[in-house]
Amino acid sequence: MSDLAERRQEEKEQRREDILDAAERVFQRQGVDNVTMGAIAKEARVSRSLIYVYFTDKADIELAVAQRSIDLLHQLFEGAIQRHTHGIDKIRAIGEAYITFFRTRPFHYEMFVRQEAIDVGGDQGEATPAQRAYQHRGLQVMELMADAVQVGPLGRCGLALIPTDIDCFLPNEHFVVKRPCA
Repeated sequence: MSDLAERRQEEKEQRREDILDAAERVFQRQGVDNVTMGAIAKEARVSRSLIYVYFTDKADIELAVAQRSIDLLHQLFEGAIQRHTHGIDKIRAIGEAYITFFRTRPFHYEMFVRQEAIDVGGDQGEATPAQRAYQHRGLQVMELMADAVQVGPLGRCGLALIPTDIDCFLPNEHFVVKRPCA
């Protein structure tokens, strides 16, 4: 890629991030349901038509903001479990990180919960690339929790997570403990 093409790509990515920053500010001030694409464009100081170059609609912007939220949650979980070696300590640290996320990042928590309530790709058809990316990060969050269960004292009990019909964390991924300690 030429220097000019690389610079243009960086500018495009920065403009997308600037639009998301503006959307977050407006969502927090007015409430997500009350915000229009025009309000986001005004806050971002760009035209409405330019926003549509980066996002298909407001739901796409909401998803991108929710992606930031789940990325932050994943980062908090990773940091929490790195300080521990035993499974029970990792699980406790994940729980504490989740509570910290809820208490210190209420807007991001709301965006995370709103997105989790959506049946991605359900009756509307195939999931979009952005929806698949969000689901992938959600699975990574679940894997952090599952890995914590497999480590230390809990791991010696032979716990395993298996798919079930019971909702747990993600609406499209369901897990339960297969063999609890006797």
